[in-house]
Amino acid sequence: MRFVSVLTLAALIGVAAAPAIATAETRTLTVGISISYSGKFAKEGELGRLGYELFREVVNERAGIKIGNDRYLIEYKYYDDKSDQATAANLVEKLITEDKVKYIFGPFSSDITFATSAIGEKYKVITMAALANAEKVYTRGLKYTFGAFPPASEGLSTIVQMAADLQPKPQTVAIVYPDALFPFYGAKGAKERAEKLGMKVVYFEKYPPTVKDLTPVMTQVKQLNPDIFLTSALLEDAIFVTKAYRELRINSKLMGFTTGPAVIDFMSALGDTADYTVGYAWWSPTVRLKDDFFGTAQDYEARFQQRYKQPGNYISAAASAAGLVLMRAMERAGSVDVEKVRPVLAATDMETFYNVIRYDATGMNVGGFAVLIQDQKGKAVTVYPPKAAETKLLYPMPTWDERGRK
Repeated sequence: MRFVSVLTLAALIGVAAAPAIATAETRTLTVGISISYSGKFAKEGELGRLGYELFREVVNERAGIKIGNDRYLIEYKYYDDKSDQATAANLVEKLITEDKVKYIFGPFSSDITFATSAIGEKYKVITMAALANAEKVYTRGLKYTFGAFPPASEGLSTIVQMAADLQPKPQTVAIVYPDALFPFYGAKGAKERAEKLGMKVVYFEKYPPTVKDLTPVMTQVKQLNPDIFLTSALLEDAIFVTKAYRELRINSKLMGFTTGPAVIDFMSALGDTADYTVGYAWWSPTVRLKDDFFGTAQDYEARFQQRYKQPGNYISAAASAAGLVLMRAMERAGSVDVEKVRPVLAATDMETFYNVIRYDATGMNVGGFAVLIQDQKGKAVTVYPPKAAETKLLYPMPTWDERGRK
C-alpha cells in the first residue's frame, strides 16, 4: 500500500505573494520515507512519522531552509514498509530510482535500516537513520548513513550502571532478548557492563522473534530469581515479556527494558502492571539541552503536545532532530547537493533540544547519553541521571503479593 504526503507546496505557503522572500527563488526538497504503517513496528513507525512531520511543519512555517538566495520547502514521499526488511529495501530503491529523491529519512528498526541503508549507499543517497542504532548498521564502511540514537549497547547498560549504586545492591542479573540485531547489541552491552561492575549474569538467553509462548524462558528466570531482570526488545516484545513476568509472578528488585516504559502505549497496554518498570530513553523534556530551532527540550515538548495532543517521546524527538541536523549541514554547505552536504554532515558536533549529536567515522552518534524513565502510578517520570531526574527511583520493586496482585 502506498502512502504519499497530501500536503502540497501551494497548501503550505503562497510563494508568489511572500514579499519577504520575493527576491529569492522558492524550491521544494523532496525527502523519501519508507517506514512502518503496519506490522510489528507500526507504533514505533507512527512515532517516527510524528517527529519527521513536526520538523517539516516548523521548517515550512519559517519559509523553508535558506540556501544562498534560495529557500527550500520540505515535502515528503511516504511508503509503508509493512515492518518487513525486503519490502523496505525495495521501496527505498523505488524512492531513489523512480521518485528521484536524494535524501532518505530512515525507518524504525535496525534490521530494516541495515537493508535500506545499503540501498542508499549503492546510489550515493544520504540516509538519516534516525531510528536505528545497532552498531552493525554502521560498522560496514558506510559513507552516506548517519544516525541520531546513540549506540544500542549504551542504553540498557545505563540501567545497570544506575543499579550499581542502589541499596540493597543487586548481585545477580538475568537478560532475555528476541533474536534480532538491535536487541542483541542492547543485551550484550548490559551483560558486559554488569560483569564489569561485579554483578553475576545468571541468565543470558535469546528467543525466536516469532515465539508465541515465553513460559519456558520465563520459568527459568523465575527459578534463578535474579535481583535485576532485563529485556532488550522493542515495544511489542516488551509488553509480551511483562505479561509473562506477571503471570509467573516473578519478583525481581529491578525490572528494566530498552523500549517500553518511556512509551505511553506500554502503560496503556499493561495498566498498573507497568508500575515500577524502568526503561531508557534518548530524550526527556527534563534534559537541559537546547538549540536555536526547536528551542529547549521543554519547548519541543510543548509544541509536540499542542500539535498531537499526547506527550513527546524519544522516538519522535530523534526523528525531528535528524531533520534539524541535516538542515544545518545543508546551510553550512550552502547547497543541497549530496556530495557537498555529506562531508559537512559527517563533521556534525552539535547540541540539540533532543541530545548531543556528534558523529564518529562510521556515522554513528557517539555524543549522546541515556536518561532512565520509571512508570510510577500511571505516569512515566525521569529518575536518572540526577541532573535530569524529576523524582527518585522506586526501589526495590514490591513483590506481587505486596502489590495485592493475584
